Amino acid sequence: MGSGHETLSIDETICMSMERHVVKTNPDALTLLAVLALLPAGTTGGNLRRWVPGLHSSSAAVQSLRLAALIEQEDGPFGTARIFLRPTIQTHISQQNCISADVRKLVHNAGYRFVLDHKSVPDDRQFQDDLTALAGEETNIQGLLLDVDVNDLGPNAFDALIAFALYQSWTKPSSTLASHASRIAQAAHDNPGVVDPYAAARRVAEAHRCLERNLFALSLYAKAYKHFEEASCIYKNIPGGMDPIISGECSMETVHLWRFMKGEGNDELETRVYDAEANLSHDGNERFYVACGLLGPGAFLCWRERREEALEKLSSARAIFKELDCPASTAQALYYMSRTYARLDEPQEALLLAQDALAKAEECGEIGLICRTSRMTALCLLGSEAYDDALGSHDLSVPHRRWVSTSAWLKVWNCWHTLALRDWTFRVLELLTRGQ
Repeated sequence: MGSGHETLSIDETICMSMERHVVKTNPDALTLLAVLALLPAGTTGGNLRRWVPGLHSSSAAVQSLRLAALIEQEDGPFGTARIFLRPTIQTHISQQNCISADVRKLVHNAGYRFVLDHKSVPDDRQFQDDLTALAGEETNIQGLLLDVDVNDLGPNAFDALIAFALYQSWTKPSSTLASHASRIAQAAHDNPGVVDPYAAARRVAEAHRCLERNLFALSLYAKAYKHFEEASCIYKNIPGGMDPIISGECSMETVHLWRFMKGEGNDELETRVYDAEANLSHDGNERFYVACGLLGPGAFLCWRERREEALEKLSSARAIFKELDCPASTAQALYYMSRTYARLDEPQEALLLAQDALAKAEECGEIGLICRTSRMTALCLLGSEAYDDALGSHDLSVPHRRWVSTSAWLKVWNCWHTLALRDWTFRVLELLTRGQ
């Protein structure tokens, strides 16, 4: 006070930084600043051009903003270093109307395109790379997608919503984004001005199926079944009826959900299983779906203890999936074959199949499948009294799981199960105490 200098507010300090010569003379600096304000987790230097395709020089724009103390950059090579705004600056940019509608649209469209460019399924060879890419921008993308409303529901926006919600079902299942997609799709369908009501209805059904998969992954089976029934009903009411492939998939999903909800089978379920097989294999040239039409009934027959029939279908499915180079589906076929041989009291054959299933699951990178196949491998090792190897099979799979809390719980449970058979009470208690 005595020096005659007044203390500037944070907002005034930020405004002065934005007016600095080094910022004003760089044509990309303020655009980049606005873009980063829409990305709460920041981004890497390598991804900047995805978010702002029109930048003349991303590194020069970053350098200008760093000199003005407006952004931070982590240590390391520019391509992999994360670049981000301080929270106070991000809040200021967002609240002072510094983000134009054009920049906002640019960032949203870039986010949708990023998701769709990394859209794949576990049987695709690029699946693991796509998971890694999406994980790097997960916080940013989720924020942008939750900002989507019915007024800007273009094809890319909705497709990105569904694709990213499916990604979450394979990595960190959550109902938040899938529920948002369902609400948005329903609002678009109910709009009196909807151009194509049947396409809008299909979007609603897709959103319900996506939500069902996330709820299933969260073990909320009754809620999952409710959304699956909604999807099935919508598909049936679309003129022309259900596509045979969708019909077959829906029938198998019904059976799969019922198994987890009720734990028992009936004749109606068996009818649905064979209806699914017929629908999925209606076009013999679509060999992937022919194999899916064998895998589903094979798993069902394994569950119903009809083991020889199960092995016949599962072996045929595995052969096709292997020929088509589908690691995730091959792993599933091997997993059910292993379970079937285990129930036939053939532990060595069951173990070999379980180990092959785990190898294929690791190859594809689907976390839930890795968990199931590693547990099956451990149980087969237990059947062979290879206790230390059984414990090790879980240790190997844990680092690949992205569900930290789930993986920790599974490891405790699996270690407990393994060690309890040897009455290693002290080690069980130690593991439970450590929460590992």
